[in-house]
Amino acid sequence: MSEKKMNRENRRRRRRRNQLISYCVMAVVLIAVGMGCFFGIHAAGSAVKQHQAAREESRQELLEASRVEESAQAQAAVAALFETESTEETESTYTKEDALNDMVEDTLAGMTLEQKVAGLFFVTPEQLTGVSQVVAAGDATRESLEKYSVGGLIYFAKNIQSEDQLKEMLSNTASYSLFPLFFGVDEEGGKVARVADAL
Repeated sequence: MSEKKMNRENRRRRRRRNQLISYCVMAVVLIAVGMGCFFGIHAAGSAVKQHQAAREESRQELLEASRVEESAQAQAAVAALFETESTEETESTYTKEDALNDMVEDTLAGMTLEQKVAGLFFVTPEQLTGVSQVVAAGDATRESLEKYSVGGLIYFAKNIQSEDQLKEMLSNTASYSLFPLFFGVDEEGGKVARVADAL
């Protein structure tokens, strides 16, 4: 074979070898970029989930702290209302009725518009929770009262099984509410005697 042909063949081989090396380098770079994107997106998703979880936990803690504080304030105000007054007359004209009015005004001032509107409603526990028959106050009642601060609940025969069950249900329900609740029962007497018939 002549020297020219050999040189041409060598150049062709070098060109093929260089092309092959270029393709391999390009494939490695593309794989590295792809893996970097995948791991970057995965890390970003994890960071977003952690941030959302931390924010939700913080919101729950604030809500619980607010509920505890409001409950403590309400209990303190009620306790102050019902303290026995001294038998001696004082120059102060501040009465229990004034204290009650102040407590009501303070409570109303701290309520949102939604809470004030919900407080106008007197509903059944089934309407509040969406459960078909309520005989106990649990998480569904607590979550519903946090969402809808209704003014009161009315109970019917299907809600009453025994004296102990009724006491526990009412006690739990009262403890879950942000504001004092009215409790009612469909008890007209005669044929309509829900509590008397159930107990």
